[in-house]
Amino acid sequence: MFVLENYSSLCDGIDVDEDIYNEEFFAGGYLWSVLLYPAGRTVAANEAGFASMYIYLSSETDDLVQCLFSIYLLDQTGNGENYGTSIFDRNPPQISLLRTGHVAGCPYFIPRATLESPDYLKDDCLKFCVTIGVLTKESADVFFNVNNQSFSAHHWAVLWYVYSGGIPQEEEENSDLGSFVLESFMGKMLAAADRFELKELKKICESHISERISAESIAYILHLAELCHAKELKAACLGFGAQNNAAAAGILVLTVTRCEIVSDILGSDGCKYVKKHCPSLFLELAYNGSYSGNVHEECDFYKKVWSAVNETFAGILGGPRCATDEHKIKEF
Repeated sequence: MFVLENYSSLCDGIDVDEDIYNEEFFAGGYLWSVLLYPAGRTVAANEAGFASMYIYLSSETDDLVQCLFSIYLLDQTGNGENYGTSIFDRNPPQISLLRTGHVAGCPYFIPRATLESPDYLKDDCLKFCVTIGVLTKESADVFFNVNNQSFSAHHWAVLWYVYSGGIPQEEEENSDLGSFVLESFMGKMLAAADRFELKELKKICESHISERISAESIAYILHLAELCHAKELKAACLGFGAQNNAAAAGILVLTVTRCEIVSDILGSDGCKYVKKHCPSLFLELAYNGSYSGNVHEECDFYKKVWSAVNETFAGILGGPRCATDEHKIKEF
């Protein structure tokens, strides 16, 4: 429990997306803060007359923290009418995935009029009870390994699918999969579906993830698709690359000449990641252009791509450049 004192002075002139925060505290091995937005964190919440409340991961860590939480504003009349929300009570529980500096919580936590009523605001003080539970690999019910990539999945999530035919929704605050897609809840569910041959669950996961492919995440999601044998997701990634070449800057840049494209592809962060973890995918990206030139021009382009790829991977794959394969391309 923590007490927020001098509420009136702290709220004087406060605007949308301005928070009042308590001192940091430890829970589950990490440092946290609780943020109260009396005027709402969003314009929509403010216009609806709601205050917002969030937990904030303060710890400097590279971990993707999986947590559950509850936040209650305590009734100070003694009637026990505490106001709040608990993720623990949801069926199934809703896991939040947080990086350092990220938040999870409730944009419409409580009407501001209720927050400032005598039942909850006493002697210019508010009292909150906050509970945070951190999930770890040690607490997971299911733990498995796919192609040397470790995944943990929680038994309730798999059971929820088995009994309901659906999957739990992720926190809206954490919709960006990005470079940590392998650690995300949806990524783990896809790996679980592949591991235990749950075909329908796999289709659902592939569909959900494919909706969140972006220029920044395409290489990482493509790697996940390869690890989990997710053909539809892989096709969606390659399709996105072909159809959105201009948007996928640094991965499939087709707005420049065919000579410039090679250096742009090889120099991108996404392709460096793919090259390191799955070189064969790099080849697919390199050949995944929607090209409409004549046969001779196309063959010339493929020769340039192959030359650049061959030189790049000579050290990784071992041995000298593959003259035989290059010769085959010349005769394409």
